[in-house]
Amino acid sequence: LFNAVGKKQIHTHKYTHYVSHSSFSLQAVCDMETAGGGWTVFQHRFDGQVDFNRTWREYRDGFGSAQKEHWLGNAVLHALTAEGQHTLRITLQDWHQQTRHATYNKFKVAGENQRFRLTAQEYRGDAGNALSYSKRYNHDGRAFSTHDRDHDRYAAGNCAHYYGAGWWFDSCLAANLNGRYYRGKLH
Repeated sequence: LFNAVGKKQIHTHKYTHYVSHSSFSLQAVCDMETAGGGWTVFQHRFDGQVDFNRTWREYRDGFGSAQKEHWLGNAVLHALTAEGQHTLRITLQDWHQQTRHATYNKFKVAGENQRFRLTAQEYRGDAGNALSYSKRYNHDGRAFSTHDRDHDRYAAGNCAHYYGAGWWFDSCLAANLNGRYYRGKLH
């Protein structure tokens, strides 16, 4: 289980809210329970039914279903985080129902003209700071990459192609929460 949520106070209605922007409006799931509530769920994975090995356009526009596994969309993430201060909360659950979380008090996704560059700073939590893991594996400040648009810092290949998902790759990763979904132990 993985939920990525961004906190922003928006009018809500039964865990669903409507985001309006000059170029789009959408329906999104809102978590009103975790850590005081008010979280927009922009990524949710729990059974591997949705393939996250998608194109740049699909990650930009979003895919899946808000009630099931989904990615809300990089354009939406940019619109939600363009102004003001935002927090990212990542919740991870393993096959034994053990849960951990990572919170980043400074969260932002830049616009498409900046390749949806990620800002994820000021970590707190018990999951480990995988987004700023080391000098070679630092996702903070990196552009988004997909198999059809390689923006990572790995000169010998395409991390998104190799790991089967779009993400803010460095060279290549310490975290890939959109990667292949494994249904048991890795061998």
